[in-house]
Amino acid sequence: MNAIYNVYVFELDNAAYLLCPSIGDCSILECEFMHPDICSNHRIIKLLDTYYEIEGWQIDGLVHAFMHRYGTNNIYGGSYSKLNATSDNIKTADHITTADHIKYMVDGLNKLRERQILCDKYKSSTSMTMDYKSEIAMYNELISLQSKYHIDRTIIDDIEWLKTVIIGSTTVNLERYHNTMKKLSEIYTKAAKLFNLETGLTYSRPDTFFDSRVLPYERNVWNYNVDNDTKLNDVIKNFELAIYTMINREDEVLFDLEQINIDDIQNKYYMQQLLARHN
Repeated sequence: MNAIYNVYVFELDNAAYLLCPSIGDCSILECEFMHPDICSNHRIIKLLDTYYEIEGWQIDGLVHAFMHRYGTNNIYGGSYSKLNATSDNIKTADHITTADHIKYMVDGLNKLRERQILCDKYKSSTSMTMDYKSEIAMYNELISLQSKYHIDRTIIDDIEWLKTVIIGSTTVNLERYHNTMKKLSEIYTKAAKLFNLETGLTYSRPDTFFDSRVLPYERNVWNYNVDNDTKLNDVIKNFELAIYTMINREDEVLFDLEQINIDDIQNKYYMQQLLARHN
């Protein structure tokens, strides 16, 4: 059996309207918590009307009626999020797809209901003295730090493959070789900016070092013999140092991020703003 909704029509402070479906009653505070993408920037001024006993599949039809009355960009609700209504790639009532509608029917209404239920939890648990904004800023700093350390970890397999090519137990794949050289250059350059690593042409352009050790023609010209190569191990170790230092640092940051329930903090910060707004 399909759920039955009350659809509350609220006027916003930017002269737009928000249609908020709810199973049962819905206060202004609950609606604002249910729609943070909209109500974090625009306050609800007043309740204009309520439509009772509306089935989920009928909600978009009601939204369309308001769009035709007040203009597509002035209506939020149903399958039409704030982004859809205001972006350059505007998605109007005429352009909504069946897939969009089904996704809203399955996910959108359930998500709104979940946030409505959570509203009471956060209303009673949110401290007005906690500095949630600083906690969010700290989380974002960790995200930024993770980005600094992040590398393509497939380089681990690539450098092991490179070693087997050099000792002659694997035939060189030129495409993989050139991709590996590009990765090594990018990773080492990134790591060298963060840590005290040896620098030079060998590390910024690793092909200048490895071509004579990998490419068949170069190996023949130089009569390359891996057993007599006194530089190879040190260079490989320096690349591996850069790779694993970046990985270890990123893993440390990821561990710190996993200890933070950012959804909970963001919800509490938003509720803190709402409670201040309504008091």
